[in-house]
Amino acid sequence: MASFFQQWKANLLFPATPVIWAAISFFGIIAGPFGTLNSLSLELRLVFWPGLIAVAILLGTGVRTLVESVFGLRHFAAQAPVLAALVTLLLAPPLQSIAAELVDSEITPAPGLVELSLLVFAASMGVSAIRFALAPQKNVVAPPSGSGEPRLYARLPVEMRAPLLRLSVRDHYVDVVTEAGTTAVLIRLGDAITEVGGIPGTRVHRSHWVAASAVRLSTSASGKAVLQLSDGSKVPVSKTYRAAVQVMLDGLGAGGS
Repeated sequence: MASFFQQWKANLLFPATPVIWAAISFFGIIAGPFGTLNSLSLELRLVFWPGLIAVAILLGTGVRTLVESVFGLRHFAAQAPVLAALVTLLLAPPLQSIAAELVDSEITPAPGLVELSLLVFAASMGVSAIRFALAPQKNVVAPPSGSGEPRLYARLPVEMRAPLLRLSVRDHYVDVVTEAGTTAVLIRLGDAITEVGGIPGTRVHRSHWVAASAVRLSTSASGKAVLQLSDGSKVPVSKTYRAAVQVMLDGLGAGGS
């Protein structure tokens, strides 16, 4: 569950997100679609549209994270239509109800559910296209140099082959977390660690392995050791692996607390 929220946060912090929010909000304020131009004053539209778009983005990124982490859909052709369909199911009915309440039917007919559904679906596909167009330029970092790509990277989509941060067990999968995002791989943690190859790091828990370069801070909470990584995630350290972790921290020049 923690990895889900971390990936949700990463999706929200995608560089294009505030631009998309601002652009759609501006359009809503100026154009006043769905009858809001006549039904709402400019002051109310300045509040209504940015707020509505913010909620839509929050829900949309949550659904995107679900589609990526549960269904493993990460390529545009597979992910975008599924994401658009789910977002439409979630947003179109409440939007139709809101529009019916706001619009004065004597001035402007309220949009129907089918019309709104088509608009939401098209908007979601458009946002996905923008994200996928920008992702290779913004998110993908060259794989670690050295003896070549680790064998584990052959299991990842090309756009996810960025510097490795950690491996975490989730159900029957291992979440491979790189600087480009998270990919669920059907593999045992022990085999995944073997395929990491020469990337410096260590197992810190029966369910976690971390790359040494990703460690930013070693802390303790309620007597339990925790490593904070460069992406902001926190990974627990079990007693079994504390000695190995301390060796890694000593090599990094990081002190434990």
